Amino acid sequence: MTKYYSFGKKITALLLLIVICSPFSVSAENDIQMLTNYFDLLSSYNFESAQYLWAKDCQERSSRFGIQYDNIPLKIDCSSPIIINLDKMRNYLQPPVKNIIHLNPVYYSKLEYSNVVDNKLIKYYYYAYHQGKNSALIYHQDYYARDWPVKETKYFRIHYHPNIEAYINPIALEEADRFIEQMADSLELSPKDLQLFQDKKIEYYYCDDDQTVKEITGHLTKGTFDLPSNDIISAFFPHYHELVHFLINYKLHKLPLYTLPIIQEGIAVYYGGRWGKTPSVLMALGGFLYNEKIIQIDSILPMNAFDNNNGSDIAYPVSGLFTAYLLHNMNLNDYLKLYLNLSGNFTDLVNMPDSAIKATILEATGGTSWDKFIADFDNFVDKKLKEQTNILPGKIKQGQSIIKNTNYNLTENNNWVALIYKSSNDTSSLAGNILFGLNPQLKGMKSSLFQSQYKDSIPFDGYRYGIRFDKNEAGLYDYATNTLLAKYIWSITPSEDYYNKPEKTITFKIKKAVFDSILPTPSDYKLLPK
Repeated sequence: MTKYYSFGKKITALLLLIVICSPFSVSAENDIQMLTNYFDLLSSYNFESAQYLWAKDCQERSSRFGIQYDNIPLKIDCSSPIIINLDKMRNYLQPPVKNIIHLNPVYYSKLEYSNVVDNKLIKYYYYAYHQGKNSALIYHQDYYARDWPVKETKYFRIHYHPNIEAYINPIALEEADRFIEQMADSLELSPKDLQLFQDKKIEYYYCDDDQTVKEITGHLTKGTFDLPSNDIISAFFPHYHELVHFLINYKLHKLPLYTLPIIQEGIAVYYGGRWGKTPSVLMALGGFLYNEKIIQIDSILPMNAFDNNNGSDIAYPVSGLFTAYLLHNMNLNDYLKLYLNLSGNFTDLVNMPDSAIKATILEATGGTSWDKFIADFDNFVDKKLKEQTNILPGKIKQGQSIIKNTNYNLTENNNWVALIYKSSNDTSSLAGNILFGLNPQLKGMKSSLFQSQYKDSIPFDGYRYGIRFDKNEAGLYDYATNTLLAKYIWSITPSEDYYNKPEKTITFKIKKAVFDSILPTPSDYKLLPK
């Protein structure tokens, strides 16, 4: 090891000589030396001093909410493969910088660490900020969002890409704050916890698209909860799913870095939905996928199988349904104990046998056998879907008329709003769009969901809600929060009560509670072209 370390030092010195001729030589030399010092401190397990090589703002954000991860020596850098597996990686930290990328403005740089460990290439990037001879490590988002404008709400500090200012409407901001308060109630957080969020703020980086998220995080995704910084980085707002991940970690305060996805993603779906789809929409989808045996619980129990065997689009809804079942049979504290018992380091979780996972779940729920557990889950799924269905085919009883014209007939009773659409021509024209809930807070704003549906053919006038339907499906949308609130798909649950070909009609009903009982009225609706 001594020879290797000496050779590494020579490589570092060579790098310094190479950059000496460049216009960035002083800053590059300082940055390389800073990362060299950082790795030296990590190698000697001097974590307290190592943390001080990070910018002060990064240190504060990392510790702001008191979250800690078991067996992770330095939370501020807990996404780095070096920190995650330091006992092995400490022998491979020379040279510290394989390549240095000078960024614009010139007081930022991107440092590439790269080495082969156990025949596997390990590559990771650090970002540095320097003033004069002083260099400090920073989070990736601190570079990319350095000039982004900022809005503050009761609980959030939102750094947003300049191109999307028109998409940040007051209703979405209010709903984000309201979600934090709802989750505080669900997770039994205290007024003191809410006050901490209010005083310190949750940092939210609202990106213009998924590519910007990838540039910051290294992963092509809609959004993520960044473990080292506690920041939310997303191209979607409000991204409830990622906020649940943060709030669960805050609730637990000290936990392993990894959790089996069926549990970790399950609770995020159960409380926060996913990517603009509400929990109830995903539960309904999960029920269909499960009942049709497209996916089974056993197939998403192991860590690697969650995505590899099923794909996240079908694994997530069923995991949310599974968490709903668990929380139906145990209180929150017992569920969180199970959450911790199915957490650990990556290697242990990957190698955890199915039998051990099942035994852990059975012990937590008081089950006697896995077959009986699954049979009870089957019954729960059927009952849950019937109770939580927010949109159904067919009419309502004793409905009073709201709007009636040549094609549309909207009626209401105490719990439902029903729509009957009749084509004036043939069944090919069985499609419609109705907007309602005109809100002055949305005047002059934009909606990414509305744009994705209508492109630039129709302007967004500020109607919060929209109902879109055709022969195949019907959906209720919230354009303020870019959320699908309810969805009926004929191919999943075909019914003549929905599409009646001889009468050329489409008929369905939606629960009022889904959209806060804001109904279409004769003075508040707009019909759009098919």
